[in-house]
Amino acid sequence: MSTFDLGDLVFKIFKHLDPDISINARQTQPQEIVFQVTEFLKILSYECDFTADWESGLLNGDKKIIYPIYYFLMKNLAPLKKRAYLAKFLVPLDIPNEFVGDPELKRLNEQMKELQA
Repeated sequence: MSTFDLGDLVFKIFKHLDPDISINARQTQPQEIVFQVTEFLKILSYECDFTADWESGLLNGDKKIIYPIYYFLMKNLAPLKKRAYLAKFLVPLDIPNEFVGDPELKRLNEQMKELQA
């Protein structure tokens, strides 16, 4: 498999786990690819340091980086699909600073946190 094919397969697995994800390696900037992959793997609780060497290996299709990702994804496919779906509802919302003081928004945010717990 070529370097491009190794990365593309990871993106296809991501797409299977979450249909809303769209990473096109041919049209996306390398740093954006690293950001999207890293964020999604963090949501899936992938154990990794995500160092600069890891990012470089990801972009270069290093088998020492890609194969453990494959193993993690394929070994836990069903639970990860559920986690990817639920993550949309469990990720805390970022409220802009200008709205933090609004009492109604504050109440709704507290209510949401209670429901997430």
